[in-house]
Amino acid sequence: GVSGTLNSLDCLVTSVRDGSAAEAAGMQAGDVVISCQGKPVQGFQSLTEIIATQDGGDTIELVVVRGGGRLTLHATLGEWE
Repeated sequence: GVSGTLNSLDCLVTSVRDGSAAEAAGMQAGDVVISCQGKPVQGFQSLTEIIATQDGGDTIELVVVRGGGRLTLHATLGEWE
């Protein structure tokens, strides 16, 4: 449900798909994901690798940096497309 830059050292969210689990969780373009399921996120590929270990219907915890502060978001994953 999100897009980011693959060759970046951080996990900057560049867009959030309408109707996605990420949108329902409150994620916004410009957020930087720093952890997922308690694991550090080093880049966008790292995030997708962590999420790939989860099943549709699982709720995951994401910590993002937005506007200089940290937020914890919870997203319930849909089925893989």
